[in-house]
Amino acid sequence: MLLLSLMSKHPNSPLSSWLRIIPGLKKLINLRNEADFEIVVSDRILSAIDLLERNALNFNNLDEETLSAILAGYIECPGISVEQESYSNGHVDIKILTQNIGYNLFRLAEAKKYHGPTYHEKGMQQLIGRYSSGSNPVAYMFSYVTTTQFMTAINSIKNHLDTNRPLNQVSQSTQGMHNSLVSVHNHASGQMVTLKHYNINLN
Repeated sequence: MLLLSLMSKHPNSPLSSWLRIIPGLKKLINLRNEADFEIVVSDRILSAIDLLERNALNFNNLDEETLSAILAGYIECPGISVEQESYSNGHVDIKILTQNIGYNLFRLAEAKKYHGPTYHEKGMQQLIGRYSSGSNPVAYMFSYVTTTQFMTAINSIKNHLDTNRPLNQVSQSTQGMHNSLVSVHNHASGQMVTLKHYNINLN
């Protein structure tokens, strides 16, 4: 609230200019809980996916690690840092953290080239079964679709999720934003974890 007050008193200050230029920065500075953090991170992810997909022809032949480095770079912004191969009971592909003073909020993510729904589930096993402690309510799976027809890949993942319900999936998956899927899992810790499956069309 102090920052908003300063902005109203000094609308032409450098801080006010930054807050107007960078989408979501005001939300980051003023975030108070997990829900606020999720809104900001989701906005950054959707923006990053849009940039990747608009450059699909340049990125199509890159390997998983390079694609994840580009994705991480697009997600990162003032207030959000992104680590690759960070340790969380193993080396998780991507860790997204807030730099907001006083809050230690983060998200874990696995990123795979799409090689069928079984391979996708292996990434889920790593993420939820190994890297996640269950204390974090949301995690992400990124699928880089480079060779398969895009909607075929999405439908295959959804059918696999809803038929097999891996990792104690509690209900049918649902459609999220920008061709994503959402599944909810009963973690071994007893906590519910929402897994957002972001599918990235690099065809």
